[in-house]
Amino acid sequence: MEKETFKIRHIYNENKKDSKDSENRYESIDCQTCKYFRSKDMVEVFDITTMGPKGLCPDLNHSAYPYALAMLYGASFDFENNADVVNAQCPAPEGNVHFQVRRVKLPKVEISKGVKKNVKIFIGITSIDKKAEGCCCSQKVGEEYEFNQGDLLEQMCPAALYNIYPTLKAVTGHGKERWTKDGKTFVQCPDNFSKLKFEIETKKTHR
Repeated sequence: MEKETFKIRHIYNENKKDSKDSENRYESIDCQTCKYFRSKDMVEVFDITTMGPKGLCPDLNHSAYPYALAMLYGASFDFENNADVVNAQCPAPEGNVHFQVRRVKLPKVEISKGVKKNVKIFIGITSIDKKAEGCCCSQKVGEEYEFNQGDLLEQMCPAALYNIYPTLKAVTGHGKERWTKDGKTFVQCPDNFSKLKFEIETKKTHR
C-alpha cells in the first residue's frame, strides 16, 4: 500500500540575518519584516507534526485560523453572547469535531521571545459528534492549543500555513499544480513585503 508523505521547506527569506549579525538569541523584530521567520533558532523544514500546533488536526487548524486571526485583532461575533469566544466545527463531511476559539486579555503586555502580546488566543476542543469518534486525529474534549503569534518558533507562521494548505492538500492527494516538477511544488507566503518562499516536496513510500 502506498503512503504519500511531505515536507515543507523554507527556502528563501530576504530578511533573515546570519546568526553572527544577531545581537541576542531572539533578534529584535523591529529590524525584520517577518517576525515568524527571524531567528537563528527557527525551524527550516516542517512536516505534518510540526507545521502547526502539535496534536491539532491540520484541517481543523485551517478552519480555525480566520477566527483566531480576527479575534487577535479585536473582532467579536454577533451570534455569540460572549465577545471573547467563537464556536465552530471542523470540515469533516460526517461527524464533526466542535471547537472554540477563545481570547484571553492579559493584564499587562507580555514579551515572549521578542514578541509583545496583550492577548492570547486558544483553540479548544469542546465536543465530538458520535460519528467523529473514529477520527484519525484522535482529538479529545478539553484539549487546547495556543495560537502562534510569532513566539512559537517551532511552528510555521499560521498565515503562511493557511495560504499553503490548499496546495498541500492537492499535492498530497495525488494531484499536482502546473508548477509542480519532480515532486516539488513552490509556494509563497501571502505577505507582499516579506517574500518568503516555501518548497513542498512529496514522496511515495510503501507500507
